[in-house]
Amino acid sequence: MRIFLFVFLFFSTTNIFAQSREQVVLTLPEYLAWVMQDHPESKNAKLIEEAGNAQWMQAKGLLDPVLSSKWKDKFYDGQSYYQRSETQLAFQSPYALGLVAQWDVNSGDYLDPEAYTGKDGLMALGVNLPLLQGLMFDETRLALRRAEQIQAMSVLEKQMALNELLFQSTMLYLDWYIAEERVQLQKEFMDAANIRLGAVRSRFLVGDRPSIDTLEAFAQWQTRNIAWQEAQLFSIKSRLAMTAFLPELNEKKNILALSLRPEKALESTLPEYSLTMDMQTWLMAHPMIQWYQSKTKILDWEEKWKREKLKPKLNLEYHALNKELANNGADFSVQNYRWGVQFAFPLFIRDARGQLQLQRIKQLENENDLSLKTNSLAQKARALEQQERIVKNQQSRAETNSVYYQQLWEAELQRLELGESSVFMVNLRENTWIDQRIKALEYEQKWIQTKAEICQLLFKPYF
Repeated sequence: MRIFLFVFLFFSTTNIFAQSREQVVLTLPEYLAWVMQDHPESKNAKLIEEAGNAQWMQAKGLLDPVLSSKWKDKFYDGQSYYQRSETQLAFQSPYALGLVAQWDVNSGDYLDPEAYTGKDGLMALGVNLPLLQGLMFDETRLALRRAEQIQAMSVLEKQMALNELLFQSTMLYLDWYIAEERVQLQKEFMDAANIRLGAVRSRFLVGDRPSIDTLEAFAQWQTRNIAWQEAQLFSIKSRLAMTAFLPELNEKKNILALSLRPEKALESTLPEYSLTMDMQTWLMAHPMIQWYQSKTKILDWEEKWKREKLKPKLNLEYHALNKELANNGADFSVQNYRWGVQFAFPLFIRDARGQLQLQRIKQLENENDLSLKTNSLAQKARALEQQERIVKNQQSRAETNSVYYQQLWEAELQRLELGESSVFMVNLRENTWIDQRIKALEYEQKWIQTKAEICQLLFKPYF
């Protein structure tokens, strides 16, 4: 069933996406450039930054001047009671002070005398100022500081999302690279087994080899053929995984085309980075640590506002008045004014004290998270540094062993030609050689993955 599935996928892909027999190389930088351009997660990452900018704009809207107007007219049973008009322009400064300009025009037989302004209206220029709670810090300033840090955090979140996307895409490309290497490896041994089968058959026909050797050689060729088909199936699956994000396939991005191949010597594409730098300097510049530091600033400002709410409310309001607009212009006098003061204070302030306690708990939790993330990054950096060196040594030794086992296989093959060995022993040597070459390929994959993890940890570009 598995062979049938492979044959179906193989011929379907070949018929639909067949190109020229000339092989085309798709490099890792080219593939990652497609990812950055077309992948939905890449587009979503860019939206994160746009959302941060939108929140910053929204917060700045708290300082926008507000123009408002009211009009009231009462007419009942043929009698006009009053007409009232109020137009106001209010501006909240970045600090506690608020400015107000107001023009009222009120008239009517049944108008409250306090509201009478005359036909030219009454203009008022005033201020409102909190004297205790809100003087040093208020919700407007908190919203601005929070939005400013959220904007910076959105940039960091975008970087982290794109960094993770590049790493995962590199892993997909690496799977494809290893799959193609295994296809070539299995094809090489399948062809060698086919040649050996022909040679054994020829020697059997002349009576130089027993018939059991032809069966042994044929079974070995069958095994190699199945392994080659499995490698091709894995290659097709890796290609499909790489194309999952592409909105459409075209000649340039036709990764399913069997003529397309990954670049050789992939390990040289990823740059070398050392982790032996100043650990503390590196950690402080890491986007994840900077994200937690920005969150710390937000929590500190929220805590400042919670402490501010422990104070009583004492708000002052003062308006200078002038009604002679038509003749003398806006000529205000300190003798014409209205003012007021507002005081409020909860006797037990349990609500404010509870909010402050909860805020300090959030700050402690964030400090613990920051400490945990800092230690985790430091430990991961040290582990990757050791892993890269060990895996590279393992790969080198596996490749050396592969050469040794190849020499043993070649020697056994010569003994077979001299009649001093059997096909069974040749196949045994060959199986050991194949296992070692596959092991070397696995170590190469692990080494390249380690280099990619180092690039991801350091937020270094792959291209």
